[in-house]
Amino acid sequence: MNTEEKTKKEKKTKKEREEEKEQLEDIEQKVRLKSSTFAKAIGGLFCFAIIFIEDVFFDNLPVAGCAAFSIFFAMAAAESLYRFMFMKKTFDIVKGVAFAVFCIAFIISFVALLIKQAIA
Repeated sequence: MNTEEKTKKEKKTKKEREEEKEQLEDIEQKVRLKSSTFAKAIGGLFCFAIIFIEDVFFDNLPVAGCAAFSIFFAMAAAESLYRFMFMKKTFDIVKGVAFAVFCIAFIISFVALLIKQAIA
């Protein structure tokens, strides 16, 4: 094999490696997106579980549930707003603002419940 053929072969293998790397990066990005969505769903279920446990077993005001939901919605809002900064999709800004409103509502509920417990 002459040097010209070797050079062509090396360029081809280098190009194939770069394409393979790009494919792996695309796969990794898709997996991260799916895992993020799955993690948010599990987080939301845990928030409901905390409220349920507080209500059924402790017959108490859902203070911890409000705290958990405020954290959940803060994370969801941050993710949506961050995605909007780069992708500029209208749906992301709408979701981000809605999640931020829910977060603020749960923070207000959390503080109100803490005050109610302190007074009682």
